[in-house]
Amino acid sequence: MKIQLSGYEKAAILLLAIGETAAVEVLKVLDQKDIRQIGAYLGALVNVGQDEHRMVLKEFRELAGTAGLSVEGKTYLSKILNAALGKDKARRILSSLNTTENAGFETLKSLDAASIANLLAIEHPQTGALILANLESDHAAQILSLLPANKRDAIVYRLATTEEVSPNMLDELNGVLEEELRLGSSKNAVAIGGTGLVAEILNSVKRNVEGEILTALETKNPEIADEVRGKMFV
Repeated sequence: MKIQLSGYEKAAILLLAIGETAAVEVLKVLDQKDIRQIGAYLGALVNVGQDEHRMVLKEFRELAGTAGLSVEGKTYLSKILNAALGKDKARRILSSLNTTENAGFETLKSLDAASIANLLAIEHPQTGALILANLESDHAAQILSLLPANKRDAIVYRLATTEEVSPNMLDELNGVLEEELRLGSSKNAVAIGGTGLVAEILNSVKRNVEGEILTALETKNPEIADEVRGKMFV
């Protein structure tokens, strides 16, 4: 029987075959959507059969091995994500892969910045931080640029000082999303923010907005502001 594998499944097997060092270099040139898709398969792998191994390597014009791969996919994935993307990005991607239902966040990502900004303008800053933490940095930067300064600064402060959220906070977010966007629910706690994510977002906003946000952070918590500055453009 012919083995049917998707492109992402093949990519996951190939990353295992080429070893950690080469896999890290591959991940550095992929976007986060592809990393998440590949990671979903890679994280679930425990053993790769000999036939699958041989087929994937043949497609990439490599010599087939005589034995299958025996790996702990999640451990391997964690290592190469940390090496390729840094601790903060790796933590968020791994956390999103551990969430049982991501349909809500995926739908949210398809909305334009103005629509999400309108939603955040009337929500609690903590809710805004949770939402922005699940978007790509450039998308989050566009949204921040559309918010009033006081709301923007409050959201960024909570984003910088909150690295993990409880199931109760996620339930609150899911309630908001279900009401406003008719999305599904999620029950797992996830890692969301931290100074690394704030630094990524600020790297994408206009210089004057960046300065205003850092000044506001400095007023509330100089140590947090310094940590964000230290991670920008790294």
